[in-house]
Amino acid sequence: MVNKPRLDSARSKTGPGSFSELMDEVVLDLTDAFPTAMAALGDGEEDELHTYLREVVQAMRHA
Repeated sequence: MVNKPRLDSARSKTGPGSFSELMDEVVLDLTDAFPTAMAALGDGEEDELHTYLREVVQAMRHA
């Protein structure tokens, strides 16, 4: 779901802003790319996805 090109795309839209802004853009990008799947998530599932995405993006930023 999240790879370097997607992360680079999100960063190009947010600039060197905060991690929170970057994560908002990553989620927005995924929502655009996978609208049905993202809309089908329940609140708990969405929270789990956001936690997972934060971990993945943090690891990618430090790789």
